[in-house]
Amino acid sequence: MAKYLYPALFKKEGSRYFVSFPDFNSCFSDGDSLQEAYDMAGDILAAVLCFLEDEQYEIPRASELPSIKPGENEFTSLIGCDTTSYRMEYDDKPVKRTVTLPAHLCWKAERANLDLSVLLLSAIKRRLQTGRRSHPTNQA
Repeated sequence: MAKYLYPALFKKEGSRYFVSFPDFNSCFSDGDSLQEAYDMAGDILAAVLCFLEDEQYEIPRASELPSIKPGENEFTSLIGCDTTSYRMEYDDKPVKRTVTLPAHLCWKAERANLDLSVLLLSAIKRRLQTGRRSHPTNQA
């Protein structure tokens, strides 16, 4: 788990931007705007690097930016990511927490067949107003 910086190749086709990473065989993204393509590139780079870390695969060395030769309608940029921060944002692994509630509320919740874990999760999300993006690897 670390911070990384890799060169990316951006290509404009019509109104869309497509992004590839020369140091990875299967690391692509795109966006309707340059900003969206840049943001999505960081997400997919982090997702790929998390996978490589988890599987203990070798992390490729980043190419030097001047070694990437853009073609027509293409340009290069460095994309950075932090796999530790990425994991914190997208880790949905459940964590067991002990919560103290008044007995009468526990009794009423039980009688109403309320799942307290679901209720607490919903309340926390609402309080934090998390409009969380879906995981980039789950997008079509």
